[in-house]
Amino acid sequence: LLVARTPHEVGDGLVAAVQDTFAASATLVSADDERSAGDGAQRVPLPHGGSPPQVLLVRWPAGHAASPEERQLLDAFANQAALALQRTRAEQHRSRAALEAETERLRNTLLSGISHDFRTPLTTIIGSAASLLEQHDALDAPRRNELLRHIVDEAGRLHQSMSDLLDLTRMEEQAVRLRCEWCPADELVQEARARLGERLQPRRLRVSTPPEAIVWCDPRLVQQALVNLLDNALRHTPGDAAIEVRVELGAGEWRLVVGDDGPGLPAAVARDPFKKFAHGRGESASSGTGLGLAICAAVARLHQGRIEAA
Repeated sequence: LLVARTPHEVGDGLVAAVQDTFAASATLVSADDERSAGDGAQRVPLPHGGSPPQVLLVRWPAGHAASPEERQLLDAFANQAALALQRTRAEQHRSRAALEAETERLRNTLLSGISHDFRTPLTTIIGSAASLLEQHDALDAPRRNELLRHIVDEAGRLHQSMSDLLDLTRMEEQAVRLRCEWCPADELVQEARARLGERLQPRRLRVSTPPEAIVWCDPRLVQQALVNLLDNALRHTPGDAAIEVRVELGAGEWRLVVGDDGPGLPAAVARDPFKKFAHGRGESASSGTGLGLAICAAVARLHQGRIEAA
């Protein structure tokens, strides 16, 4: 009973103790179920065992009548089980309260992050649209095109933020089902490079994959994680910095490594770079969603893996 963590474990421990001590069969039921299960059994109620009340039903071997000492010991068992039930229920209430508090904290963090990351693009969109409406005839064509480009760019940033947020939420709620298959490692890297397109062309990118390496994964999610890691490296390193992508095969696992020779992790995020809405050194909300690395961590967890940064 000391190690029981749930009412079910308490019931199992109590029933096992009665059977071992008295060589009698026993069942722990709620008072509501006692009528259908209690025919011919001795009834031992658990004091303050919870709601509904719990009753221990003991069936003695044929011809055996419980002695006063046995009845007293049964009552002691019932008292100990009732105390254990109270403890386990209290622990469950505390766990639920802690979970609700953590959920509320995460919700507040999420709302704070959304409002922070959405405010800048929304302000730009509203300001550009207002300028076009109010000063359309006074603006020359290049200025109008510039304002329209601002609107398109910031709307795209909002769309990306919402997509990242929805993807991360689905992953954390385990609403994403892995579709794993054997994938050539070099093809995973090539697909990610293609998605970044022109942004990677002027950069020095070194790719190292074992010849004919085949890895087991969900290719869509792994490519998304690799794109996020490469995007992070592009935004946080100077134009002449080299970026490296490696696939390493180990015993029972494989590793995807993205490295660069940029300035490294800033102290502000080094302790938990995979936290939602974390921004790097000198990075404003307009330069990223703050969700890219959090999505990478979620992809690793979905694959029963881990992610590290240094």
